[in-house]
Amino acid sequence: MRLLFISGQILIVMLMVNSVQALPTVPGFVVEGYADVTDPIGLSFAPSGDLYVGRDNFHSGGGYVDPVKIHKVAAGGAPVQEYGVQAIPDPDAVLFDELGGPSGVAGSVLVGGVNTYGVDGMISAIAPDQTVSVLLGPLAAMMNPQSMVFDQNGRLLVANGEGAAGQTHIGVANIGNNTFDPLINVAGTYPYDLAIDATNRVFSSWEDGNIRIHNPDGSLVDDDFLTGLGRGAIVFGPGGLSWGTDLYALRRSTGELLRIDTLGSATVIGTGFTPDQDHDMTFGADKALYVSDASNDKILRIIPESAPQSWRSVRYHSGPVSADLSIVLDASASGLAVVSETRRADVDLKVVVDMTATGALGVIATIEAEDMSTHATYAATPTVIDNGGGNYTLELLWAGGLPDEACYNIDLTGKLNYAVPGDADCMVKVLVGNTNGDNNTDLIDMAQTKSKNGTSVAGDDVRFDVNLDGHIDLIDMAMVKSLNGNATSCP
Repeated sequence: MRLLFISGQILIVMLMVNSVQALPTVPGFVVEGYADVTDPIGLSFAPSGDLYVGRDNFHSGGGYVDPVKIHKVAAGGAPVQEYGVQAIPDPDAVLFDELGGPSGVAGSVLVGGVNTYGVDGMISAIAPDQTVSVLLGPLAAMMNPQSMVFDQNGRLLVANGEGAAGQTHIGVANIGNNTFDPLINVAGTYPYDLAIDATNRVFSSWEDGNIRIHNPDGSLVDDDFLTGLGRGAIVFGPGGLSWGTDLYALRRSTGELLRIDTLGSATVIGTGFTPDQDHDMTFGADKALYVSDASNDKILRIIPESAPQSWRSVRYHSGPVSADLSIVLDASASGLAVVSETRRADVDLKVVVDMTATGALGVIATIEAEDMSTHATYAATPTVIDNGGGNYTLELLWAGGLPDEACYNIDLTGKLNYAVPGDADCMVKVLVGNTNGDNNTDLIDMAQTKSKNGTSVAGDDVRFDVNLDGHIDLIDMAMVKSLNGNATSCP
């Protein structure tokens, strides 16, 4: 706020400043804003990639138990829409019911929250047609369903986030009997979040800062597997070299992301998450970690990095060579510095990207070459080759090649199951005969090709075998001459 004194009067001028919220830091991973969602809390994916997001109106200045609608985030992060024909009180916990076991309708979304504050809670179901019905409750024994999870036996386990006397802390939602059957109780505290391990044990985070482990029958395994967490979200890793199957947790007081091994030893792997607020975490089918950040109205996505090491344009040379030979591309280049693919444009073109990754590299979306002038796109056929040791080759094939006299950009952003920092895209000029690398095929190229007559097709000289017959000869020179006047340029 700024105060201005004008003619003896005070004029109050509110200066609106667009601020960019700093993202958390997780070394070896990229943290990005996945979706803008009002007051996000609970997170649950459908197999389609749609993300259902619970909500707490407190973060918008309302009350904790205000009736509001949850959100549905379409696969890819947009659009974001309210979901359900009517508002639900305190709808902060959500769970996608793929099979329709509890709800009776496959594809429903279970929503947990308070009915009357300090009195009772309930679980609602939003059917695929967005109609809303009460599934369980209201029940005094289940005052505030804070977290819900299916165990390996299909039971719906619920963490009841209230500490009143007579409350069941963690129980089984018995829909048929409209009861909340006790499973786990701990004196003097109450639970926040739940996760089920590969052996069906129940891991739970509690208000006193402990993570506890219980057997499926509720018997205690470890009362202090981890201490000092606070009221923190927990989730098991999806496997793979990047995440493994360790337990991940957010430490509430510091906003730190922890990786916890099977012995309960915690390592800080990330910092800068909003402290002193409720979060939820879940992994998507893309093996990225998604985190709700209600204070900033965002869903964050955390994905391992994969770094391109080199880009190459590959074509097959026949005759005495009978091999794929490469022209090295420069992913950082623009304008005149963009490398030319000088060889015949009407045969298969492969662009090869050598990459490193900490787990299996995969393609999750169509990779295209975009003509930077017309913006026409040409889809590639991708192949991923695992070379061992975290080294991968991504081959992008354009059968029949790409049209001549054009500058193409190949962008890997959002196309892989890893984030690609730095040079995620690369431009290449397809300009047959442009052997000197400028923006024109002309007599200079003809003379340069003539000077290479009889030279072996190897190394940097592969660009002079314009007709790909395995020889650099007068036939190549004649082909370059026939293309005199062709031109293109890159931005």
